[in-house]
Amino acid sequence: MTQYDARIDRPPGRLALTMIEIMIVVAIIGTLVVLAYPFYRRYMTRTQLVKAIRDMRVIEEELTVYELANGNLPDSLEAIDRHTFQDPWGHPYQYLKYANYVSTDLFRKERFLFPLNEEYDLYSNGPDGQSEPELSAPASLDDIVRANDGTFIGPASEF
Repeated sequence: MTQYDARIDRPPGRLALTMIEIMIVVAIIGTLVVLAYPFYRRYMTRTQLVKAIRDMRVIEEELTVYELANGNLPDSLEAIDRHTFQDPWGHPYQYLKYANYVSTDLFRKERFLFPLNEEYDLYSNGPDGQSEPELSAPASLDDIVRANDGTFIGPASEF
């Protein structure tokens, strides 16, 4: 009885993939990556946005609990141990208690330049890490803001 040799069924000199076959496989994989990347990027952007909104809701609830327990809002996020808490882009969340300021220059303002909230501002500087008090400023459009005393939390560009 003879032993079977798998090389016998192949054409002579054809023991592996050719360079053209490898290039075709690489081209197909590259095409799939190019098509999938925009979907991945949108998914990551959406995930970061949702995380920032959720984090701000948590901070907002903790500020409310602090106010109920102490009769007033804290002067900073340090009082609720959130001063080192960072947004998904690695920047600290911003909190501004209105009662601590005489001037309204630092308050976040909507397009008609009225303050967004009545007692305090809570926001993330967004992916670019930059912000201006007016939401219509280019540096503020990607900020995640709390507006209308918490009825809206989301991108400044959507407010």
